Amino acid sequence: MVGTAPIAALLDEDPDLDPYADRILDAAIEQFAMHGIRRTSVDDVAGAAKVGRVTVYRRFATKDQLVRAAWIRHLRRIHASLSAATEGLVDPMERVIEWFALGVHALRDDPLFRRLLMSDRDTVLPYLSVGAAPIHAATTMIVLDGQPRLRAVLGDHAERVTELFVRIGASLVVSPGGFTDAGDINQTRSLARQLIEPVLHAIEQQGESHV
Repeated sequence: MVGTAPIAALLDEDPDLDPYADRILDAAIEQFAMHGIRRTSVDDVAGAAKVGRVTVYRRFATKDQLVRAAWIRHLRRIHASLSAATEGLVDPMERVIEWFALGVHALRDDPLFRRLLMSDRDTVLPYLSVGAAPIHAATTMIVLDGQPRLRAVLGDHAERVTELFVRIGASLVVSPGGFTDAGDINQTRSLARQLIEPVLHAIEQQGESHV
């Protein structure tokens, strides 16, 4: 589980985010991209952030917490770029479909993600599979916070449905191939439309039936 205070700050985009935690997370992302997770120690991160190791441990009790928090910060930045790229799409359904397709390919092409999968696959996969629940939950909230119109469409189903989309997207990134493999972004858009449109239409119709 990620440390409560740092994650709350990241998800809320708190302008008063502890400057030390801010520096530590940026340094962690930099070090993981350069050396991988396994070869990066907490001392390495502390040195890059120009803080003492005790300062790191006061904010992230374990290296595991630090890794998860750093990854969530990186995902937040990726999502910010996706939000900017889809900002011109007014229709919530079109926007989430485009976000999904761009997100899958952004992660597949992301230098940090590719570096970690190549050099630290055994270390990284647990964070994205059996230990991925906190990251999926945080990513879900990042998406919904950045797409209020989607939250409005989904209503009471917002968290569950968005997390489902997040989990499907993560699976396509981590385990490419098979019948659902989307080799290019147009194929991914088509797949997203097949997966997402029926769900959103069903929820919209359900809402209308209760009016």
